[in-house]
Amino acid sequence: MSEPTRPEPPPESGPDAIAGASRLSPVQQAWSDYVGHSLRCGTCRSIDGGKCGTADMLYGAYQEQGANAYGRLAEEAP
Repeated sequence: MSEPTRPEPPPESGPDAIAGASRLSPVQQAWSDYVGHSLRCGTCRSIDGGKCGTADMLYGAYQEQGANAYGRLAEEAP
């Protein structure tokens, strides 16, 4: 019997299942978007799936948010 080693996550699980009253920082939200996509995307989940343009874009957005946050911290530092 061949069972999948990484079953599909249920739709209600994952980063989007956080309580409505809480908010993520822009960096956290960008990372959540990237991870959420990579868990749901067949290309990202496949070992032999190749490059996923959406994942590349989301990871780039995460890096940009991190750089922006670091820049703001550097400007505010004495």
